[in-house]
Amino acid sequence: MTSVNWDATVQAATQAAFAYPATFIPKSGAPPYVVQGIPRYQTIDFMMDDGTKVSTVEITLGIRLSLFAVFPKVGDMIRMVSPVAPFGMNKYTIDRFNPDGLGGASLVLKALQPTPTTG
Repeated sequence: MTSVNWDATVQAATQAAFAYPATFIPKSGAPPYVVQGIPRYQTIDFMMDDGTKVSTVEITLGIRLSLFAVFPKVGDMIRMVSPVAPFGMNKYTIDRFNPDGLGGASLVLKALQPTPTTG
């Protein structure tokens, strides 16, 4: 049986088609560098005890681990400009790191205060 290199065959093609550039900013103080990822913004509704509906947005970034010099860690930052980002958000801190076992990972992000973007 031949093994499949998921990073080279699946992750690379998916990223090439759908990813946006992002800047990875390690909290260690190492220099930031450009990577790419596929952002996802999912609305999640909660029902309160009094029947009131409260909504929030979960932000994730699908990444290829091979694009990172070191694996991202909770507290590292990501800056990206995505046309689908709600409320002008473009700077995030990594809240959770979920590797998929196939050469990729999902970063659960928390938005920081919006910052001005250019171009």
